[in-house]
Amino acid sequence: MNQLSYLRQGQMGQSSWWSWLVVFIIMVVTWIVAQTFLVGVIIGISSVLDPELFEKFQKSALSSPPDNAALTETLNEMMGLNPLTLALFLLTFPAALAGLYFGQKLIHKRTLSSLHTAFQRFRFGRALQGFLVIWGVLAIGTLIAKALGAPINYIFDSKRFWGFMIVSLLFIPLQSATEEIVFRGYLNQAFGHFIKNKWAVFTLTSLGFMALHLSNPEALEGAENGVLPIVMSGYFLFGFACCILVLIDDGLESAIGLHAGNNTFAAIFVNYEGSVLPTPAIWETVPDPVKDTFSTIIILIVAVGILYYLKQRRSAELVSS
Repeated sequence: MNQLSYLRQGQMGQSSWWSWLVVFIIMVVTWIVAQTFLVGVIIGISSVLDPELFEKFQKSALSSPPDNAALTETLNEMMGLNPLTLALFLLTFPAALAGLYFGQKLIHKRTLSSLHTAFQRFRFGRALQGFLVIWGVLAIGTLIAKALGAPINYIFDSKRFWGFMIVSLLFIPLQSATEEIVFRGYLNQAFGHFIKNKWAVFTLTSLGFMALHLSNPEALEGAENGVLPIVMSGYFLFGFACCILVLIDDGLESAIGLHAGNNTFAAIFVNYEGSVLPTPAIWETVPDPVKDTFSTIIILIVAVGILYYLKQRRSAELVSS
C-alpha cells in the first residue's frame, strides 16, 4: 500500500475548495454550540457546589473589559470541582465530530473510515500500542527526572483521585481522538489536496494545533512571563510528531493512541497546578518551559522511534509468514 494513500483519500468524492470550507464551518459551529451549552451546565453546577467560585466567575465576566485571564482560570477551577464537571468539559470535543461526520458523509460523500485510516478497519491494536508506548516512555522519563532532582511531589488524595481517574480514562481518549481526527485527519487531507508538499501540510496543521491551545492556562502564563514561543513550541512539536505517525501508519491509529496516552498520563500520574486538565494526580510537578520543551523533544523522538520499529517488525513478520 502506498505510504501516502491515507492523505490521498481526501481526493475522493466531493473535494472542491468550497466543500472543505463548508464542512469546516459546520464543524466549528457545532463545536461552539456544544461548548456553549456544556460550559453553561458546568457554570450552573459550580453555582451550587462552590458559590464563591461562581461569584468570582461573575466578577471576571462582568468586568469592563472582561478579564479573560481570570475567566480562563476560574473556568479551569470549575472543571476541577468534581468528575462530572470535568466529563462535561471533555465532551465538548467529540461533540464537534457530529458536524464533521455530517459533512464527511453528506457533502464530501466519503466514508467515515476514510477519515480515520487507509485500511479496511480502524486498527484498535495499533492505537493501544501507541497508548502504552507513550505511557512507558513518560514513566521512564519521570523516574529519570525525579532522580535528577526535578520537583515531583507525591500528592495522592484517595477521596478525589478515583473518580477523576475513571473520567480521565473514559473521556480524555475521546477528546484526544477528536483533535487527531480534525488536525491530523481532516485538515491534513484538506491541505494535502491542494498542497503537494507533505511537510508544508504537516507544518500548517501543526501550527493550527498549536494555535488551538493558545488559551490554555500555561500559554497565558507563558505570555505573562515572556516565554510564550517556548511554551507553544511543545504543542507544535507534538502535532508534527503525530503527523509523522500518520505517515508511518497510513492512518490515525498510533497518533490517537499517543495523544490519548500523553494526556491521560498527565491527568492521572504527573500533573501540575494550573493545568488545563485540573485533575488530582498522584504526583505534581512544577513546569519549566525550557526544560519541558527539551524533554518533550526527547520523549517524542523515543516514542515515535519505538512505534516505527514495532510497525517495521510487524510488517517483516507478515512478509516472512
